[in-house]
Amino acid sequence: MAEMQSTTSLGHFGAIVLAGGSSTRMGSPKALLDIQGMPLICRLIRTARQVMQIRQILVVTGHEPQRIREAVCSISDQKVTFVHNPAHAKGEMISSVKEGIRAVGDDWDGFFLMLLDQPLIHHRTLEEMAQLWRAQRPALVIPTYHGQRGHPLLIASRCVASILSLPTDRTLREFVNQYKSETKLIEVDDHGVLCDIDTPHDYQRVLEQLRIPEPKNDRL
Repeated sequence: MAEMQSTTSLGHFGAIVLAGGSSTRMGSPKALLDIQGMPLICRLIRTARQVMQIRQILVVTGHEPQRIREAVCSISDQKVTFVHNPAHAKGEMISSVKEGIRAVGDDWDGFFLMLLDQPLIHHRTLEEMAQLWRAQRPALVIPTYHGQRGHPLLIASRCVASILSLPTDRTLREFVNQYKSETKLIEVDDHGVLCDIDTPHDYQRVLEQLRIPEPKNDRL
């Protein structure tokens, strides 16, 4: 019982990984790019699994859903929930965001909205964001590195209805602007929050930054 109370006091969060894009500029699915012998999406899931406050992980698929599912299931022995976005071909990220948050658990205090561009992000960053949310309960927590805003976003579950009400031609930025007064920024020592992988050149740059192997983690 003591352990359950401790976990609850830390906050109960989910992680929504957006993997529905067609990766047109990359030329192949971003989710399946090899990062130190592991598909990129699996690296993100591994990072989320290292955060005690994250209790469930949702992966929103679109393009190549079966290949992404097989890649995750072949490496992960723990449950990941898959949600498919049937409107992914239109190229609007907001449609994938909406599909993901429709599956948000009733017992979640909030959720991390994670992009595939962030294989370098450290689990300590997510922990620090969760701790700030627990202390202040804002609508949004946004990480910054050297003063520059990055991702993922940590969004309070009370904001779900506001996101779902956004018209399909709008972007998540509109939601962020709407909650500007209820947003907390947190400066982190993690340049991974600014990572952006759109092209093969971006991918090679990330591989260069990962020359030093990270310690193995047996949770994934």
